[in-house]
Amino acid sequence: MSRNAQFVMLGTIFAWMPYMYVIHRYAPRIGSGKAIAAGVVTFLVLALLFTLIYNKVVS
Repeated sequence: MSRNAQFVMLGTIFAWMPYMYVIHRYAPRIGSGKAIAAGVVTFLVLALLFTLIYNKVVS
């Protein structure tokens, strides 16, 4: 597996799954618009964190 493919696969698991969970969990409680906004914030924070960790481990 190429390094880029590995980065995309791991990043998807690390950031996309929590994004979807936040939307699933909070949409019925706070509405879909706010749940999506919370999910996007969650995704961006986790994606940035993953990128920082991945770059330190790989390089």
